[in-house]
Amino acid sequence: MFFDKKMVFTPFKTSFLSLLAGILVSGIFVGCKDNSSESEEKLEMDGMQKAMRQQFLMTRDPALNRVPTERLLDAMRFMSTARTTQISNLTWTERGPNNIGGRSRTIMIDKNDPTGNTVFAASVSGGIFKTSNFLSATPSWAVVNDQMANLAVTVLVQDRSNYNIMYAGTGEGWFNLDAVRGAGIFKSTDAGVTWSQIPSTSGFEFVQDIVIDNNGNVYAALRNLTTSNRGVVRSTDGGSTWTQVLGLDQSDPSPCITFTTGRACDLEVATNGDVYAALGIFTPTQIFKSSFATYGANTGAKCNWQEITPPHSETTFRAEVAVAPSNSQRVYVMMQDSATDQVKDFYRSNDGGITWGSFTAPSALNNGSNSQTWYDLIMAVDSANADNVVV
Repeated sequence: MFFDKKMVFTPFKTSFLSLLAGILVSGIFVGCKDNSSESEEKLEMDGMQKAMRQQFLMTRDPALNRVPTERLLDAMRFMSTARTTQISNLTWTERGPNNIGGRSRTIMIDKNDPTGNTVFAASVSGGIFKTSNFLSATPSWAVVNDQMANLAVTVLVQDRSNYNIMYAGTGEGWFNLDAVRGAGIFKSTDAGVTWSQIPSTSGFEFVQDIVIDNNGNVYAALRNLTTSNRGVVRSTDGGSTWTQVLGLDQSDPSPCITFTTGRACDLEVATNGDVYAALGIFTPTQIFKSSFATYGANTGAKCNWQEITPPHSETTFRAEVAVAPSNSQRVYVMMQDSATDQVKDFYRSNDGGITWGSFTAPSALNNGSNSQTWYDLIMAVDSANADNVVV
């Protein structure tokens, strides 16, 4: 029997070729598949692993074949000590502050030291400094605390009955461009060693002055920026709570005194217990007095004040008041002229502000067209001679 080869082998050959072609085509499609994302991911993982290995090789201890992380703190301490040693071994030339004048706005002689050698001073952006050899030819000063919450200290006062209690007001509120906003009043109960912010005063943005009257009450002259704390405020409990006693107060619809401003600038206490206050910082001058003879224990309370502003025709702003320590009835007043920023007239009273006399201020008190009595204005009276005034 004979068979035709084409009939037997052709179908098998055709099927095999078709299968082979299919495999080749599939291979082509598989080979052309886009594996870029997988490659990038693999490459990225390889990069991280390589970086980690490199970091390990750079930081490992060969003897341990691991990174000794427990030694990090010791290394940091070593570096800190090394820097200190390097700095201390350098030769230094002083660039300040002894040869540079700063804005020191307050000075206080510590009554704990009867020799007068212990003195505190404060600057409006550098905090509080202290010296224990003030009377020497070259007194040495040391910073008291340069990590206070606010270093713009403008005033220092000491309690009359407990010399270990001190107050420091912060914030320079004269509208000068380099003024630093304050953070209230700070208090020390250990003779100035440590200072803490009085919580009730955290909203006192600019504390211009602080005094303590003969009853132990504390007064602060304020200028506000965004809060409602302004005018003259009074505390009868060592600063725990405060009451506004002078100045415009939006919360008081019917004030007992007519005010033209809510900005307070100066406070003074006479030896007889009278309290004086000046209002007006680029706002009209007002000067008030609370008489100790009249009000006694209620001296300085709200409504227990009388306006005693010296009569004058010019528009005046900031005022400075001084009372003679040797004569509680002798009161002096200087006021900023709004047009020239000069002190044009000098006022003096011999009856505690009931009546006033005036005379032209000496030209040396002003600086011509460059006068800035809105900022540079202070006055004191000789403790032994009521006729000697320093401005």
